[in-house]
Amino acid sequence: MKRNIIITFFCFIFTLSFAQPSGVLKRFSYDAKLSQSRILDIQQDEKGFIWLGTYIGLIRYDGTTFENFEVLQRGKLNLLSNRVSSFKFDKNGRIWIKSEQDEIYYFDTQTLSYHSPLESSSKKYYNNSFQQFRLVNSGRVWLFSEDKNVAIAFETDNKIKEVSFDKAKLNGGKLQDIYEDATGTT
Repeated sequence: MKRNIIITFFCFIFTLSFAQPSGVLKRFSYDAKLSQSRILDIQQDEKGFIWLGTYIGLIRYDGTTFENFEVLQRGKLNLLSNRVSSFKFDKNGRIWIKSEQDEIYYFDTQTLSYHSPLESSSKKYYNNSFQQFRLVNSGRVWLFSEDKNVAIAFETDNKIKEVSFDKAKLNGGKLQDIYEDATGTT
């Protein structure tokens, strides 16, 4: 009886070891399929696309093909660096990007084009005057300026709000983060 239990136990363990799902691992190299060998960030969007941040912009992988979205260094955005060091998805189909030189811009996944977040607003702001961004639960994107006493709220309806802080009240410190509660109050 004891022997039958031990044999049954080992058969059960043996069966479980082969019951694990097997995955397919693909290896891609720097060739015609993958135009960049240096990947700085990788994420998957809600549609299932895999996005790669590279030295020349973004690459989108749909499971079979790679599509390159190269950003020009001195093009329309006048960037110091076209290296995508990190990125995040917002709720409006935009990919917010931080370059290697701390420049903030976004990629619109509907029009498949790059934009400066404040390109339609006043010339008061330049693309390279913002070095940090934060996405909050409401979908709002906060941009932090170089001197850190001004933050820009990029609303979901594309309206822009500027929030200035009195440097004296910051006691020489800098604004480093924004928090939002469940009701959307910042």
